[in-house]
Amino acid sequence: MMKKYRKLLRFYSSTLWDEQETLFVSQMIRIIIITTFIGLLFFGLLLLFVTPGPPPNLLFLSIAIVILAGMYWLLQQGKVQIAGFGLSLGLWLALGISFYFLGGIRNPAFGGGYILIIIMAGLIMGGRTGLLFAVASGGISLLILLMENSGSLPSPIASEPPLITVWGVHTMYFLLTAVLINATTNHLRQALHNAQASAAALRTSERKYRELTELLPITVFECDRSGVLHFINRAGLETFGYTPEEVIGKLQVKDVVAPQDQKRVLKIGALRMANKITESQEYLMRRKDGSTFPAVINSRPIYENDEVIGLRGFVLDISDLKEAEKALYQAQKLESLGIMAGGIAHDFNNFLVAVLG
Repeated sequence: MMKKYRKLLRFYSSTLWDEQETLFVSQMIRIIIITTFIGLLFFGLLLLFVTPGPPPNLLFLSIAIVILAGMYWLLQQGKVQIAGFGLSLGLWLALGISFYFLGGIRNPAFGGGYILIIIMAGLIMGGRTGLLFAVASGGISLLILLMENSGSLPSPIASEPPLITVWGVHTMYFLLTAVLINATTNHLRQALHNAQASAAALRTSERKYRELTELLPITVFECDRSGVLHFINRAGLETFGYTPEEVIGKLQVKDVVAPQDQKRVLKIGALRMANKITESQEYLMRRKDGSTFPAVINSRPIYENDEVIGLRGFVLDISDLKEAEKALYQAQKLESLGIMAGGIAHDFNNFLVAVLG
């Protein structure tokens, strides 16, 4: 039980948002607290002037103001998530208590109050918390209804709420609704602007990347987890003899590898996506016309949302290197033969000198 309590406490005391989201939630909570505080203060003063004797709602207004003050203090201490949840829960409890003592579901604050708190909790804490408050509100509404039908509710402190009370309650709801809509709209507008800016920056970065790869004299490619090619630069198309229409989304990496190396390239590809191998590997590649050439391939995983979605790498044709190695080997072989022949000639010459005296 204590373990579950500690988990719940850590959940509501830790930061689950990034810096921008935390700033938005903090601003929204601050606006809600200030707006609600001003509205309650105005409403309380209005009741003092128009209601003969102590207003019946004054105690509950005082409790709500104390809750707002406490949540504002938590917000100033940087406990944004605790302040958000505490604000929603505190106002929810204050409403429930007021309904219990002030007329049950006939209270003018009944429907709109819970709706506003559900919306507020969802905007501040997320959809799950909003759903939690919706279920809890439905449960307490049913409980109050059953108690009212069975006569278990205490007699209302005020048998008939003054019209000024009804007007004040609905005015508060209108004001808070406008504040929530305005804050949410501004946040969505800013989020849309940021998304558009990020998309534009991503398109610019991608265009630069494509332009750079087109300038490279070696093959650059991208493939998904199944090996299907989704990008290959101009040098790669020329090297293998394909058109973009024949490659993109259709051709697999193994299709441009000679049959004897296809199983190995698939095995190495899986190891690369698991970050278990980083060294370059040599393969025999196959062009569209069936001709082959030696090449070195190296690649790295492509990440999206912290998940590997494919590989990005290069193919380097080493035919010239192989020819150079072969020529060097032949040259070294001829050099060795020359040295050997020279040694034999020298020994034979010494032998002839000795024979001829």
